[in-house]
Amino acid sequence: MHKLFIIIILLIILIFPGMAQEVPTFDDLEESFTKFSEGIASSLPYNALIGLNWSDAHIKNFPHFGLGVTIGTTLIPFGILEDSLTLLDFDVSPWKGTGIEEYGVPFPAAALEARIGGFFLPFDFGFKFGFIPEDFDFSFASDGLVMNYFLIGGDIRFRVIKQWFMIPCISIGTGITYMNGSIDIPGILGENMVLADAYTYSLEMQDPALNFNWETLVADIKAQASWDLFLFTPYIGAGASYSLTARAGGGIKTEIIDAATGNPITQADIDAIIAYYDFIGETPPDLSDTQILVSSETKPAWAFRVFGGISLNFFILRLDTMIMYNIINQKFGGSINARIQF
Repeated sequence: MHKLFIIIILLIILIFPGMAQEVPTFDDLEESFTKFSEGIASSLPYNALIGLNWSDAHIKNFPHFGLGVTIGTTLIPFGILEDSLTLLDFDVSPWKGTGIEEYGVPFPAAALEARIGGFFLPFDFGFKFGFIPEDFDFSFASDGLVMNYFLIGGDIRFRVIKQWFMIPCISIGTGITYMNGSIDIPGILGENMVLADAYTYSLEMQDPALNFNWETLVADIKAQASWDLFLFTPYIGAGASYSLTARAGGGIKTEIIDAATGNPITQADIDAIIAYYDFIGETPPDLSDTQILVSSETKPAWAFRVFGGISLNFFILRLDTMIMYNIINQKFGGSINARIQF
């Protein structure tokens, strides 16, 4: 499951080739990171809906149950990320006219899942859970990369119509999901940022490290119809979700160093540099702002979707594919689920 979330880094930050010949300013980075955070924050509630979209509208009552894993993705509008990447002067031309520009950049999700039939009344309830431990070693992907991820959610579905020949089984349900995560990536520019030649110092901002974090809490209601055709179970449905909170943010951190020695400058060095600029009658460079901290949060809002898919049934094994469409932002999402179901 951890490999899926490397895609967030590879597709959104690291895969875009063609670094600028001119290193962007710190103000450029702040504006870029703010827009990036806003784009992610608006996509979080939709992403949290990945999971617990099983083909059966109702798995029948206890002792019926199932266990499985889901991997999936939702799409972040490319236009939002394009603005941010352009500010950093990344070359996005290879993606012009491609599926990434037309449909969006994948934002993956994954979860372990369980569902169990109810007692007496015709209902079932599900649970999903995903995490990446804090001490997981990501050195195979990037030196110094640190990533955390946590997802938990559940739902309950009530069957309102039992399948009879071609009349489908229909259920209605409600659920809630909480998701948070963070990424720390060293060296996002690949080179130091030249600041100034001051006094006897040649000053640079060390290649910045990126911290990005996100959090969302989403309530959901949905209706689903399914047809159990022995080897196949096709299904369709519709849902409405309400994002109680959706926040994305983080920061860029760096150190100001003397390029000649490679050592961070001290306060005494800063005082000497400022005194030198005052002496020659020029404005000294800003040596105090060595980090950017931004946060973007969307207002609580409704989102509406339709979804559908089909599962292949091999005795107790189910292989399930699902596609969903967000009516609000007109973006697709999808998932694949493998489970055993009794």
